[in-house]
Amino acid sequence: MADVPHDVAPGKEVWQRASECWSRDIDERIERLEDVRARFTSCAGCGCLSFAECRLVSP
Repeated sequence: MADVPHDVAPGKEVWQRASECWSRDIDERIERLEDVRARFTSCAGCGCLSFAECRLVSP
């Protein structure tokens, strides 16, 4: 939002740039969350029951 002008209404180009930045950020967050889900899914049934060995808690 730092690039959005405060003294005039932002134009289409400003919103396009903001959308591109937000889209990259959202895609990165989704990727991290999908990784956590995959690790949790693979660890949930492993039966280690040890925080020292758990890949989810101690990657």
